[in-house]
Amino acid sequence: TTDADDPATAAPVAESETTGGASSTVRRYVLEIEEIPAASPNGRPLVGRAFAITDDGRGVGAALASLLEKDGATVRVLGAKNRLSKVDGLIDLSALLPDAGPREVRKLFRFAKQAVRSDADVILAATGMGGDFGRGSDGPLRAGQGGVAGLLKSLSKERPSVRVRAIDLDPRESPSRLASHIYDELVADDEHVEVGDRNGKRRILKIVRAEREVTEDGDPELPKDSVVLITGGARGIT
Repeated sequence: TTDADDPATAAPVAESETTGGASSTVRRYVLEIEEIPAASPNGRPLVGRAFAITDDGRGVGAALASLLEKDGATVRVLGAKNRLSKVDGLIDLSALLPDAGPREVRKLFRFAKQAVRSDADVILAATGMGGDFGRGSDGPLRAGQGGVAGLLKSLSKERPSVRVRAIDLDPRESPSRLASHIYDELVADDEHVEVGDRNGKRRILKIVRAEREVTEDGDPELPKDSVVLITGGARGIT
């Protein structure tokens, strides 16, 4: 998600640039993973704050609740059918379930609406796509969880007063380590909305310019394994 009013993050417009000969290039942009420094605590106290954590079924929620309670917070672990009461923060871990998919995104949407209505100022959610946003070749194939980050990035635009973060993790790590990663992001002193963590290394996605050559007749040179996304065309154009 980009901010059209911010030139640093605004989505670039694709256009063709002539290079002097019969060929030209199409300006395009791709997403790449960039490692960032370890999280630094923001120093805000958690004493007396109330958190709701959705159950992940493998002990991450219980380990995270223990960390928060040591800091003086109160924690309630929610099942899928529970309704959210008034809380200061929501931490959704349902996407860490082994069979998690689009239905967990719908659950997050329901809980996030309840959290916003109760004036929660923190909404975090974890995914289990490997810590590299599902882009690694050796990570778990859980592409359906990508909607979690999309939902939260939209929420961050609509509710700028709420601290929102999507945290992608490697579910092969132990529950205690996963809980520690989530805790670190909860108290981190930065404004990233989407963060990955794998083997203790934090990553973000950044937009990188990557031009594409165009042939003489105007066709882009796409190899056989290229992936093409076509949007719109509901009346048959696509």
